[in-house]
Amino acid sequence: MSLPRFYCADPDLGCFDGAEAHHASSVLRLRAGNQCVVFNGEGMELKAEILEITGKSVIYKPISRHLTPPLPSSLHLIQAVPKGKAMDLILQKTTELGVGSIHPVTSDRSVSRIGEDNADHKIDKWQSTILEACKQCGRNLVPEVTVPYSVDGLIDSLLPVKGLCLIASLQPDAKPLKTVLDENGRDHDDVYYVIGPEGDFTPAEIGKFRSAGFIPVSLGPNILRTETAAIFLTGILGYELFT
Repeated sequence: MSLPRFYCADPDLGCFDGAEAHHASSVLRLRAGNQCVVFNGEGMELKAEILEITGKSVIYKPISRHLTPPLPSSLHLIQAVPKGKAMDLILQKTTELGVGSIHPVTSDRSVSRIGEDNADHKIDKWQSTILEACKQCGRNLVPEVTVPYSVDGLIDSLLPVKGLCLIASLQPDAKPLKTVLDENGRDHDDVYYVIGPEGDFTPAEIGKFRSAGFIPVSLGPNILRTETAAIFLTGILGYELFT
């Protein structure tokens, strides 16, 4: 059975508090003498023994430490924000599959709209979803989720991009992903890939991405839901670039 995992920005402090301590004490009902894993989200994890625990803090002593090496490539998902809970599913599953960062984007056809009044709340919620996914899957490198961008704002913020840039596309000239990787190689420090909203991006938005150097790739003969496309493409890129 795997040990419970807790996030702490500085594991060497020997304690964590707040929501993590409450979860350890009141939900998992851990006690002094129990072991756990403490990780900092940047690759470091400690196996630790709990010395003292309350609902407000957990004090522990390290038993061993491990540093997770970085992945061969960093995957950067540019995701049109979908409606409902689909974004949570995307964040959870792409985190499990090894995404390095998620860049939410709103387009002319986006159903979900994010205003300035709720953007901070959304980002905090999304980051919490990502952190919980890291705890569940044993990942020590926590992906970053950025502020939501417009298409123009995102392209302006990324340029000039160094790395392979892809956009999932239904256009007739879109090439299979394997063909694009064969043509452009698999040795890239960074790979950016764009998943559109329900109904896809507008032709003008697609043109902007293409002008910025994003290569249209086909994800197969079927039209995928935006969350399916994000999970599918992250998994395939991870397989092609990490193994």
